[in-house]
Amino acid sequence: MIFAATADLFFGERIERALQQLGHESRVVDLSGEAPPDVLPVGTSLALIDLEAGAVAIDLVRAARAGGVRVLAFGPHVDLELRQSALDAGADRVVAKSKLTHSFAELVGDLLS
Repeated sequence: MIFAATADLFFGERIERALQQLGHESRVVDLSGEAPPDVLPVGTSLALIDLEAGAVAIDLVRAARAGGVRVLAFGPHVDLELRQSALDAGADRVVAKSKLTHSFAELVGDLLS
C-alpha cells in the first residue's frame, strides 16, 4: 500500500493513476479538502507527501517515520527551507515536484526496494 497526501486534488489524481499503472494499491488524500489521518493505513510501505501542504505535511512525514514507513516528500524547488524541514523530520528523499513528475516510477521503485 502506498499512501499519498497532496495539496492539489488534480495532482493527487495523477499520482493515483500512475501508481495504478505501476500495479500498486494506493490511498490518496487531498489535504486541501480532507483532514490528514492520525495514523497511516495498515500495510503502508511508502508515503508520498506534498510539502505544499505546509506544517501538515511535515507532521505527516514525522508520523510516517515514527511508524517505520519510508517517505518521499516533494514540493517547490525554490523552497529550500521547507525541503530541509522535511529531511529534518525524517523524509528519506525530498525532490522537486517536477522531478517527481519526470522520474515517478524510478523514485517509487528505489524507495520500495
